[in-house]
Amino acid sequence: MKTAGFLVLGAALLVTGCGYSEDQWQAQLSKYNKLKADDDAKLADAKKKIDDLTRKLAAMGVDVSSMKSDLDEQQKALDAYKERARQLELIKERFEKLKAKLDTLTKLGLVVNVRHNRMVISLG
Repeated sequence: MKTAGFLVLGAALLVTGCGYSEDQWQAQLSKYNKLKADDDAKLADAKKKIDDLTRKLAAMGVDVSSMKSDLDEQQKALDAYKERARQLELIKERFEKLKAKLDTLTKLGLVVNVRHNRMVISLG
């Protein structure tokens, strides 16, 4: 009970101690209400425009929701492609390293052949 009394007393002191008159508060409140009404009107107008554009797209045979799902599928396919490309780059790097080593062996006089999917290194 005492806490509630202190809160009311504190609120009263804050209101009276701020130095603003009732007219100033009302002017600020009406200014706020006008701004809010303007924002609400702009929001309603924007929603109406979105609905109109969605209807126009639908009339042209464009389904916005299917376009989004198509875009998601394309993004997944692109991600899969990028992953495969990355793996191919790793394989290419390994191949280049192996080729460099084999070139070194051939310079030493060894002969490298591939028979039945197996590498055969023989003396030249």
